[in-house]
Amino acid sequence: GKPVITTNWSGHVDFIHPDYNVLIGGELKNVHESSANNMLLKESQWFNINADVAGRAMKDMFKNYNITPTLAMNGIILETYPRIAEVALEGNWEFMGHGYIQGPMHSLESQLEHIKSTVEAIKDFTGEPPVGWESPGLTETMETLDLLSECGIEYVADWPLDDQPVELTTSTNKKMISVPYPVETNDITIMALQQH
Repeated sequence: GKPVITTNWSGHVDFIHPDYNVLIGGELKNVHESSANNMLLKESQWFNINADVAGRAMKDMFKNYNITPTLAMNGIILETYPRIAEVALEGNWEFMGHGYIQGPMHSLESQLEHIKSTVEAIKDFTGEPPVGWESPGLTETMETLDLLSECGIEYVADWPLDDQPVELTTSTNKKMISVPYPVETNDITIMALQQH
């Protein structure tokens, strides 16, 4: 089977084989009231994992199974937190565009300029343009896929619609692959639980 790092919580535990998977412990925590909005109720809870244990498990699994991690990053991280990008570059990770600055795609004055800025920043840093994209907040407009394709993006992780890759078609009949993205691993849990 394929290696999986997952929480030791919920019904999926019944389907995880302990010989080649890692179950990360943790505890249920109430979502902080300042994070409650139209998507999270005040009564919501998240399973909060031990990030150090998860990080070590991920590093071991990457090495043991020869996995190339992908870093979904805002382009501005290269200026503001270069050490994060340097570690990923040293580890030969894939860099995935995640917008230039954090904010919903539908609120941008120019999606195209935003996408181009992100692609250029990553290319300048790594020597290679990104081929993957995850929009901030998984947001898109009717034009986003076309603009991403125009900028050389070949796959997106914005559509949590299946557990297998799905082929999408842009309005210009170019193919775009939707890569499965489990929203349970989204960074919202860090913001909602740990207030970072």
